[in-house]
Amino acid sequence: MSAKLLAWILGALFYLALWFVALTANHAWIGPLATPLVLGLLVAGGVWIQRFVGISPRHPKFEGRDRHGREDPSA
Repeated sequence: MSAKLLAWILGALFYLALWFVALTANHAWIGPLATPLVLGLLVAGGVWIQRFVGISPRHPKFEGRDRHGREDPSA
């Protein structure tokens, strides 16, 4: 198992444990715990709507030199 996958699993378990504590004992934690969940759902919904309508994602455009002093090939 890679370290990245293990970190995601442990983070999700910790988040679920915090939700368990919030729902059983400390109801003041529900708002802060719900915020990233709601924001994630809003972003996912926006991406889904863009794909449903057929809007392609915009690619960033960089001009000039990069931080190493080289000319940017995408310009």
